[in-house]
Parts: sequence; structure tokens; C-alpha cells
Amino acid sequence: MCQRKPSVIVTDGCESMRGAIRAFFPEATHRLCAWHMEKNVTANVKEDGLRELFNRWLYADMEEEVFEEGLEAAIIDYGKLDTFWYNDTYEKRTMWANAYLRDKFCAGFRTTSRCEGINANVKRFLKSRHSILEMVQNLELVVREYRNNELLSQFKSTHGFPVLTTALEPLERHAADVYTREVFFDVCKEIEGISRVIYVSKNRVSTTMVYTIEDYGESGLHIRVLYDRDGKRFDCPCNLWKKKGFSCRHMFFVMKYEHLMEIPESLILNRWRKDAKSVEKYVETSSDGSERTFLLRHGALHSATQWLVYVGAKSHTIFSKAISSQGNLAKTLMDYVMRRVSQKRSTRRRKPR
Repeated sequence: MCQRKPSVIVTDGCESMRGAIRAFFPEATHRLCAWHMEKNVTANVKEDGLRELFNRWLYADMEEEVFEEGLEAAIIDYGKLDTFWYNDTYEKRTMWANAYLRDKFCAGFRTTSRCEGINANVKRFLKSRHSILEMVQNLELVVREYRNNELLSQFKSTHGFPVLTTALEPLERHAADVYTREVFFDVCKEIEGISRVIYVSKNRVSTTMVYTIEDYGESGLHIRVLYDRDGKRFDCPCNLWKKKGFSCRHMFFVMKYEHLMEIPESLILNRWRKDAKSVEKYVETSSDGSERTFLLRHGALHSATQWLVYVGAKSHTIFSKAISSQGNLAKTLMDYVMRRVSQKRSTRRRKPR
């Protein structure tokens, strides 16, 4: 990761992990797995109404003040919640309550399910009777399977084009052009969500347009979306863009109202783009011989050759062309390296002593 530390870490609540994260990643947001929190609440809270409140606090989009007010009201309704579990849970509220995590980018994850899924998949390939050699070979099979699935997904995103289904075809087409397939489907749901948005008013402050809107069924709960026409920048209090990295239905509503034909670049997160793994983005122009530079170039070449292997194995004809071209390229590069070595030796000999 080029010495970049994680910004968000999701765990199941292990105290040892909590201490380690505070010690080694003090700037990271430590989030507790929502699924584990639900199980915890179910095991420790007997009142159905209080369970529903905890689930709302866990998932609902609300301000910190609203959360605290709701907690105080619950104490009045259900009596003083003075237990070890409640006190411990309240102390950790910034790690599980969505009111404190609503503006944190978690890429759509709030559980450890992805990690658990990897663990379950790895267990399919490992048995206690395996030798160390067999274990390593089987883990290699797991890695190959993941890489192959990634290549298939990348190939579909890059060379395929999804069926357009929404009424805002220009915006949907642009989303299909820039986003990976999986993210595109999520973006389409937000475009379709425009039908739930109701226009209230519009004001102008300098170059910024202030749109006041509300969601269907939530009359009186105004949402103010800011749109800077000069910089093509948006700001929406629902914080979906901050949490997931793509535009919300409120932003798409304003784009429609402003007759925008494309999603502004400021709203397109690089990690969700089709070209996020383009080789050019990983190649450094530096000519130093550091290990980091070598690893970056090695990774870029490895990514590029994965495409070669995948496409080259499609048929015998393509395979023959790929293997021949690969051999010619390797010979060309080797000749270039030998010439460079020969030139350096000649230069050293000519240097005066």
C-alpha cells in the first residue's frame, strides 16, 4: 500500500484488537461489525421496543444530538439502563452508532462479512492432514481462483456495456462509461431514487445554488443540497458520497434540474473507475534503483501480463500469437539490456585515471 495506513478498520469487538489499533493506527476509525452488534443486542436486551431502538441507532442516518436525545428518552421509557453491558456499549457508541460514523468512508462495508467469507473459502482448501507443502499449494489455488474472478469482472467492466434502464440516459450512460460494473448498478439505484425526491425551492448565493428538497413520505424534513456551478461541486447532508464514494439521489436530482449531461469529475472516486488498475497509473518515472520503485514496476508488469495470459488462452490461434510475441519481446528487451551493459563498460574504460 506504499506505506499508506488504513483509514477505517472493522472488527468484531475483540478488546486485544481494539488496543492494537489504538497503538499502531491511532488515526484510523475503528468500527464495530454491525452484525456482531445486532447479535450482542439480541443477547442482552429483552424488551422488543428497546431492541428496535438499538437497531435504529445502529443503521439510521441521524445527527449525534438526535442519537443522544433518543438515548435519554429510552432511559425514561425503559428505566435506568445501569448494567455493565449497557455502560460498556455506551462507552463504545462512537464505534457502532451510525450517528458518529455517517461521514466515514467505509466503501459500503459495515460488517466483517468479507473477511469471514474469505476465511470460509480458504477452509474449503485446507485440511488438518495436509503437509506444509500441500497447504502452500492449496493456498496458491485459492489465490488463483480470486485472481481469475477479478480478471473476469475486470474484463466484463472494460469490454461490456450494461443495458440502460433509467430515464436519465445521458447520466446513466456516463456512469456506465466510467464506473466498474458493480458500482454502476449501485449508482443506477440512486438515479432511479430521483422519483422519491420532491422539489421545494431554489436560492442562489454567489455562484452556489442552494436546492431545498425532501424525500417522499418525509414531509417537512428539508434537505439542502449545495451546487457550485463554477467548480461543478456538490455537497449533500445525507453523506452518501462520503460513505460510499458515489452520488446520492439528491445530487442526481440537482444534476437533472441543472441539465447536466455528465457526472462531475469531482464526484467520481478513482477507486471505483474502470481504469483504476491501468498500468500507467502504477509506473513511476523515477529511475532510482530502490526496492519500492522495483516493486511498483514489478506489480504493474504483473498486472499487464495477467491480461495477456487471460486473453492469450482463449483459443489456440491467439495462444500461438501471444507466445510468439512474448518470446520476441523478451529477446528485444534482453538485447536492449546487453547493449546498455556494454555501453556502461565502454564508458568506464574511457574514463581517465
